[in-house]
Amino acid sequence: MAETAFQALINLVDFDQKTHALENDIQKIKKEIEDLNEKKSSIEAEIQNVKYLLKDLQKEVDSGELEMKEFEQKEKEGKNPRIYVSY
Repeated sequence: MAETAFQALINLVDFDQKTHALENDIQKIKKEIEDLNEKKSSIEAEIQNVKYLLKDLQKEVDSGELEMKEFEQKEKEGKNPRIYVSY
């Protein structure tokens, strides 16, 4: 009987150690999840900033293309003759 009680105590201590280890693992995993969520938020914000930048750059490209077309049209119409410099 004493041996059975002693074995039960050993089993209880082993169970407690495993439970404690699992709780530590759970806390580590929760921390990793929090860290990954923070990184995700940061990356999403960076993606949004890049999208805004891309949109602004596309506006600049469109504006430049429009300016070029207007210049070409004026040149065709003769409103903007080329300037020749004589030496």
